[in-house]
Amino acid sequence: MRLVRAPEPEASLLLAGFSEAETEAQRRRFGAEVRVEAARSEGEVIERFERGEVAVLALGPSFSGHSARHLLESLRGRFPESRTLHLLATGGPDPAVFQELIDEDRIFFLSLQSIGGEDLSALLESAISRFRALRLAEATAERTIPMPAGPHSEGLALAGTVPLPVPKRDERAELSRRVLTAAGRLAGERDPAAVAYLVREDLGELIGASRAHVLLYDAETEVLWERRGGMSAEERRESAAVGVVSFVARTGRAVAAARLADDPRFEREADDPEGSGQGPFTAIAVRDPTVGGSTTDGPVIAVLAALRDPGSEPFSAADRAALALYAERTAPALAQLALETRLAEQGKREERQLREGALDVFREEALDHHMTSARKEGDLLRISPVWIDWASWLLLGLAGCGLLFLIFGRIHERSTGVAVVRLGGRSEITATAAGTVASIEAPPGTRVAEGASLVHLYGGPEAAELSRLEGEFELQLASRLRDPGDRTAEAALIGLAGQIELAKSRLAERDVRAPRAGVVADIRVRAGQQVVPGQVIASLSTGTEAGGAPRVAVLLPGKVRPQLEAGLPIRLELDGFRYAYQRLQIESVSDEVLGPEEARRLLGSGVGEGAQITGPVVFAWARLPDSGFTVDGHKYAFYDGMWGTAEVSLRSEPLATALIPGLRVLTGGGRR
Repeated sequence: MRLVRAPEPEASLLLAGFSEAETEAQRRRFGAEVRVEAARSEGEVIERFERGEVAVLALGPSFSGHSARHLLESLRGRFPESRTLHLLATGGPDPAVFQELIDEDRIFFLSLQSIGGEDLSALLESAISRFRALRLAEATAERTIPMPAGPHSEGLALAGTVPLPVPKRDERAELSRRVLTAAGRLAGERDPAAVAYLVREDLGELIGASRAHVLLYDAETEVLWERRGGMSAEERRESAAVGVVSFVARTGRAVAAARLADDPRFEREADDPEGSGQGPFTAIAVRDPTVGGSTTDGPVIAVLAALRDPGSEPFSAADRAALALYAERTAPALAQLALETRLAEQGKREERQLREGALDVFREEALDHHMTSARKEGDLLRISPVWIDWASWLLLGLAGCGLLFLIFGRIHERSTGVAVVRLGGRSEITATAAGTVASIEAPPGTRVAEGASLVHLYGGPEAAELSRLEGEFELQLASRLRDPGDRTAEAALIGLAGQIELAKSRLAERDVRAPRAGVVADIRVRAGQQVVPGQVIASLSTGTEAGGAPRVAVLLPGKVRPQLEAGLPIRLELDGFRYAYQRLQIESVSDEVLGPEEARRLLGSGVGEGAQITGPVVFAWARLPDSGFTVDGHKYAFYDGMWGTAEVSLRSEPLATALIPGLRVLTGGGRR
């Protein structure tokens, strides 16, 4: 009977924040077997997730630290059912930023420093294989299908991942004898703590390791763990998302480093919890010989890591060969240990579920305490009459105060929104034609007259066209004067006159002029900048007279529009001035509820772009009593575009009717 493997699901690999060269290298690497896509910003990543499932999301140098965490949390909030595996190639210097995501198994692998090239390819292959395994396990729950190691996985030499040397025949025979002797001691051990102790002794004798760890790898929970502390039962569990040992477990590749701390994947708690990572390091994966038929094809079940003290010689090729042979010979014992441990953990989980599901009404300790208390005689209640009198009057007073507060106390209903200061007498000047800024004629602070030039746009083609038309007009005029009866010249002169007027108007558009006299408040373009029609070029201040006093625009939720009216009190708190409240009153309220885009348009291009508006809003306007405000004895002026928070008191009702709604019938509603 021949086992037919189910078709592998299509895998989509999204590279976000990587260079174009790195992205193209990974496309060539995976070829047609994996769809490799690229994204440069958080918005593009979210847009790609909205189009469909992503197998693996790899974040490059552009997403590091808090920016990467913000993106992953955004994806978790928007796509809670997503099964995408996340890989961070440049996590940043602080792994604690991602600790919560690691604990929730939201990160497949985290490298604190930047990795790329073949190391990145190996991790991506491992992640894609893991994604396919999870999907196939769901699709074929009634049978087990072996998974491939990943595309292009044969003959790959990684940067930082070392090929294992083959010792000579005599050396291998002697090495095999020593390794067999050492591995034989593990065959009868079933205690993980004892196995860790023996492995440390063996690697110290075979390759001169100062410290050694045997980390069992549970692929189902994606956890590396060991019993450390010699023969003690102290247990260490690490997520397979960080550290060099996690890289070995994920990819199955051996790693060696002359100084462990120099490796970009290094994480001290996972790789060297008893040291600082300043010495040589080597690690190798132990594969299950019962799956795949050999110790080189099966899944990874453990990682052997050996370290030396700082200043020691790096592990030689012979040392790495000895470690590889030791891993091969101890694979059956470690596979048996991993299986027994996994079954024991499963049994504990089932027993714990049974205990939690049992209905234990009373604990034995509670029953004992109850029976002991029942046998004790009660003591006499000793009460002082004076104390009772004072306590009675105190309780009556408190009850009276509470009743008065219940009757006269009121609960206020308020609405909060953002507010922006708008100074009167300011006007924005926009471009009427597209062009390139040639010069700034009036810098900010310049007082200009009506019609004065503010910004000059390049008008070479328009000037040339006007000159050409005027020259042609003069030629036609001369022809007309020579022959007054020439109707063709007359018609040409009439047409050229209209064209000349049009050319003059186009040339005049090259100068942006002040519509009225005032002071140039701001110039928002620079020489050489391209402008388009409707773009704000400058703002002109004409003073605060004649209705131009400072006002505040308050953006409140649209749902409270029926409750808003002129005269309602407003408490304004400007950003940067906490507890410096301005007491105002609503002067007018807009009749329409506007969407976010329309509200930003009404605020103006300079202010509206920074407004955080998420839903329908209604505009309420209030007049500021003065041109400035005082905080801690210092006088400050209001400026156009200052943001703040406004709170409007909509209505209030007695506390009694709020607690007992039925009283509203007796009080006639009670709200105002």
